[in-house]
Order: sequence, then C-alpha cells, then structure tokens
Amino acid sequence: MTKEPIRTRAFSWRECLAVTFGLALLCPFRATFGWGPEGHAIIALISEHYMTPAALTRASDLLDGSTIVAVASWADDYRRDNRQTGPWHYIDIPLADSRIDMARECPEGDCVIGKTEQFLAVLRDPKADRQTKAEALRFVVHFIGDMHQPLHDEDDGDEGGNRRHVIFDGHPDNLHWVWDSGLLKHITRNPEALAAELESRITPQDRADWEKGTIEDWVMEGHRLAQTVAYGGLGNGNPAMITATYERQADPVVELQLEKAGVRLAYLLNTDLTPSLAWQESERSPQPAPSKGNPDAKVWVNTRSGAYHCPGTKWYGKTKEGEYMTQKQAQEKGYHPAYKEPCL
Repeated sequence: MTKEPIRTRAFSWRECLAVTFGLALLCPFRATFGWGPEGHAIIALISEHYMTPAALTRASDLLDGSTIVAVASWADDYRRDNRQTGPWHYIDIPLADSRIDMARECPEGDCVIGKTEQFLAVLRDPKADRQTKAEALRFVVHFIGDMHQPLHDEDDGDEGGNRRHVIFDGHPDNLHWVWDSGLLKHITRNPEALAAELESRITPQDRADWEKGTIEDWVMEGHRLAQTVAYGGLGNGNPAMITATYERQADPVVELQLEKAGVRLAYLLNTDLTPSLAWQESERSPQPAPSKGNPDAKVWVNTRSGAYHCPGTKWYGKTKEGEYMTQKQAQEKGYHPAYKEPCL
C-alpha cells in the first residue's frame, strides 16, 4: 500500500487538538517525512565526520560550495511539487514478511532501494554531467537516511504507520510521525549536540561492521526493527499509548539507526564520489593536522571511539573509557577531535 499522496490539512494541528478526542482522530494527518529535518541533519553531520577530504571537497564542488548537511532534507522539499518522487522514499515490505520481493515491492525500481542504487550509479558515472551528479547527490544523502527509519521499510496495511493511531505526549498522533520526529524531539532539540555525542560512541569496529552488506541488507535491518520494536512494543490499543517503557526501548534504536546511516552514507560517498581516489584513504575519519590547535592543551581521549574532547565540552572526562593527555600526544597517537576542530 502506498504512502502517497502526502496529505494536506484542512485544520491546523492545534485546531484538531482543540476538539474532542474522538473527533481529533478524524483530523487530517501530518505530512510525514523520514526522520524530519533534525534527523536528516544529524545523519549528514555524522557522515561529514567520516568522509575523506577528497569526498568532502567533491561534494562541496557539486553543491556550489554548500554542504550535505544543508541539503539533507532537499528531497522532501522537492517532492512537494514532484509527487511522482514520493514512493522513492520508502519500500512497502509487508510487516510479517522476512524477505524483500523487489518485483512486488519495487516495481520499475521506484522505491528507496532502487532509486538509491540508481543515483549512486550516477555519482560513479564519468559521463554524467555536473548538474545530474549534484541532483543524484542530494537524493542519495536523503534516501540513505530514509531507509534507516524503520517505518520506511515496512507496511502493515496502515501506510507505514501513517494511519496507526497513537497517543504521544498526551496528544493524538500517528505512529509514523512518532518515529520520524516525535521520539527524536524527546531525545534532543539540538541536532549538532546529538550528532557529536553519537559520533563519540562510534568505534572503528562499529564502522567496519556497519559498512558491510548491501542496501537491501540495511533495509531489512530496519524492517526487523519495525517488527520487533516499532510495532512489537506497541500493543493492540487503538489508539495505542506511547508509554515511557516504549520510549526506553525505542530511543536506543533511533540513535543507533542515525549512527549507522551516517557511517554508511560516508562509506558510499567516499567510494562513489571519488572512485579513483578511494584507495588512498582506508580510514574513514579525517585526521587533524598535528600543527593545528594548542599542542599543550589537556584533552580527554575516548579510547574506545578514538575521539578526543576539549576542556569545557560535554564529554570532557566523562566517557566510560578514556584518559587525559596533551593534544599533541593525542594527535601523534592518531586520535581525532570529536567536534572536528582541534582544541585552541
């Protein structure tokens, strides 16, 4: 079942909440987009952290000096006037299924798997013109994020949760919006801070593990999370209550999927934006120049993730594993700054 067209509203959501509960459920749904702008920005910020200098430069060139963070939600804006692109953002794998039937669920390649692979091929194509590559890049940045939102990888006869009524934060809503934006807004209202926190948790082994597999494998990861967490913990109520217990189970999944999406996006862009240069840098984390920053600054190194934190930042001296050393020592040992810039 399709999630399109994007629904419009005859009333504002505040107006809907002003009526009785029973009528509120009849109000038009919010237009829903994978992760919302905050989630897509977090994924792009994490990705930039692990992109090679060559890939970052190439992306900036294609985007006329802009960044992948700035264009992370471009595909959602684009589809408002180009409704035919709506199905490109998701794939309707029946919730009860355990495998993808591409002929049934992605006819003519019009799903998040087919379109992502198509646009990655454009990035690799030496004959594709600059404008075509720039558009492909914008779509890839967004679609990698979308496929890591579990409700973009399934359908339970409810348009990917768009028609699954829930009560969230005391208000009537739908399950898809809760996973797009609601849970994330409870976790943080500062995408930059959360991106930095998530980066600090990612280990070299995590990156190596998450870069394995295919796009279909990654989508099926999300599908299984929809089965076990998004719907598995929901109960049979209509509307279903999004309880504190549900959020405690869902929040780590949201954070992990954002981390995976960021790492995987960087992996693909490092490979496909600069295919002739990919062999030059096996490490996905850009290393700071030892000459930058104050060499005598005392930093806190998260020895598990390989990132170091400057005095006064959130995780300085607070990660479970780590040690103090000078910035010069940290850089000489191959550690990198958690917030991209060295300590001054």
